Amino acid sequence: MNEKVVFLEDFLLNELYIVEEDCNIKEFVKKNALKNFLLLYENINLKVGDYVFVKKNKNTIHIVRPNETLDSIAMLYNTTAKNLMVKNNIKKVFIGQQLLI
Repeated sequence: MNEKVVFLEDFLLNELYIVEEDCNIKEFVKKNALKNFLLLYENINLKVGDYVFVKKNKNTIHIVRPNETLDSIAMLYNTTAKNLMVKNNIKKVFIGQQLLI
């Protein structure tokens, strides 16, 4: 038994996938429409029968939108701007920035 087990962390779901055709991990992610995950190893080749476990991550990611401030984002998640600044090691935000909540 030479199956490979690959773990991804997703911010939205817990899923176990069995690879149905040979591909690399990027192709697998695209084919299965996986989003919002941390891909630690990009050059993983998968074979039929390998397992990919997508594990839900306890952290939430917020993507900054136009006109949002640290204060407005903090209010959405019942936290403070200071907590967001410390957790993300930032002083201000910009559009498209990913914040760990």
